[in-house]
Amino acid sequence: MKYLLIIFVLFISGCASVKSMRGTEAQQTSGEDVSHLKITAEGISSLSIENYRMIKVYFRNLNENWLRVKSIEVTEVEGSPNFQVILGKDLVSWRKSMELDFDLKKEKAIKDKAPTAELDSLRAELANYKNEDHLYEPLSLPSNLQTQKWILLQIPKTETIKGFTFVVRHLDDRQQTYRVVIGGQQ
Repeated sequence: MKYLLIIFVLFISGCASVKSMRGTEAQQTSGEDVSHLKITAEGISSLSIENYRMIKVYFRNLNENWLRVKSIEVTEVEGSPNFQVILGKDLVSWRKSMELDFDLKKEKAIKDKAPTAELDSLRAELANYKNEDHLYEPLSLPSNLQTQKWILLQIPKTETIKGFTFVVRHLDDRQQTYRVVIGGQQ
């Protein structure tokens, strides 16, 4: 009985760790199966404005070994056939433009004697999105841990992203295609 209880607790702990991931789980649609790799994604409404949608993608490696990803590429965005992935120097320009936008809104709020804490919080949140953490950058997943990446998509403001499809290419030449429905506000 004691061993059954231990096994049950370990099983529940394992299930809880997978359930603790944010967003909705990606479904593998093709490629060689990578067991014990969980991927989820969610829309981030705080930095998704007008023509831009920020999405966080979470990876959890439940294997005993590291997983190394050479590249990831978004191939389709459901709900926005004319999407663009913002990369490189365009990300730097977008970040600087967002910072200026927050600064201008803060100046106006100060003149109007309105609270500025939310703008300060958004500007601080923006600083957390580093280029090296972009979804298109190579990725190493330590065993039994998780990490997060982010991606910025430009889409017409009248469109809503329902989900997206992406290809994961590993260093050992394995390749999978995943589709995920976007959770969270956009």
